[in-house]
Parts: sequence; structure tokens; C-alpha cells
Amino acid sequence: MLRQANYCIFELISAIYNLHLNVVSGFFIMNLMQQKIFLNTSMSQKPLKKFKVDESFEPCPVMDGNELCPNGIFVFNITKMKEFINSRPDLFVPEDIDVKGEYSYFISVNEKHIPNVELSEPVILAEIAPNRFNLIDGRHRMEKARRMGIEKIKAYKVNAIYLPDFIVIKKGYLAFVDYWNNKLKTYNKYLIKIGKK
Repeated sequence: MLRQANYCIFELISAIYNLHLNVVSGFFIMNLMQQKIFLNTSMSQKPLKKFKVDESFEPCPVMDGNELCPNGIFVFNITKMKEFINSRPDLFVPEDIDVKGEYSYFISVNEKHIPNVELSEPVILAEIAPNRFNLIDGRHRMEKARRMGIEKIKAYKVNAIYLPDFIVIKKGYLAFVDYWNNKLKTYNKYLIKIGKK
């Protein structure tokens, strides 16, 4: 039942995505220029590459009780992602992010849930576009920290190359590949424009 609901949400948002892809790409490069974002040179950053569609792709399985996160047109299995992160401390090291930064604004939160969240658990940021990370797990922790006046919170950053393994719908995977490749083309144009490539 949950997967069917997520699929319906995906179909609706996918239609909006296909209609506005060019507009979004324009906003993306404008945002890059305004914030002066350059190549991430941290050790955890992988080279930014174009995705090729894997014809043998299998969606991430969803078990009862798994936590899912619909991030735009993509639905991630957060439970499986957390298991992977915890199994690879060599790849994922929590880092400090600003609570009042770009990840701190949300449409809504469950007020009853906020008092019970543990701020010690790192939030998760996913690289949805080149060097652009979205908060996909921990919005209640971020909001609680903001209300408490805390300036920094720990976060795991998951690079794009790992994300397909946690997408639960095949159409979502295909859309992600298309979305990433379009954003990468825009990003490379930006790097050429500022003389970084």
C-alpha cells in the first residue's frame, strides 16, 4: 500500500519535472553563480561523472517498517541507506553543517515528533545535483537544533554515485539519471564560464 502511494506521488511529480526541466536548469546555474560554488576538494568527494543507464537496475527493496523519503521525483529507502552508511565508516565521516544554512527551511514538521528526536544522530544530505546536497533525513533534528539556538549539527554527505542503490522505483532511477546528467551539463558550463575547467 505504501509503495503504491509513493508511486502515485512519483507519477505526479514526474510530470511536473518533465514540464519544468529547462526552467529548473536555468535556476540551478543562477544559484551556482550567486553562491560562488566551486569544486569540492574534500577526500570524500568522488569525481563528477555522467551516469549511464544500467539496464539490469533493480529497485531497492522495501520491507515493512522501512523509512522512505520522497525527494522530489526520487524516493529513497532511508533505512537501507543508514545501514550502508554505518557499515562503511571509511567512506562516511560526519561533518559539521550550519543549522541556519541552506538545509534549515522546511514546508512542515510534525510538532509532536520534535521533542523526541535525538540531535546526536547525524542528518543525511544527498548529492541530488553536482555538488548540491539536499537534506533527505533529519529535518526534525535540524528544526529542533534551530529552535534551541544550536549553530552546528553533524551530517553525513552521500555522493551521487551511491544514491541509485537506494531508489525504490525504477522510473525514479531513470529520472534520476536523466536529471543528474542534465544538471552535470549545466554545471560543466558554469565551470567553463568561471575558468575552473
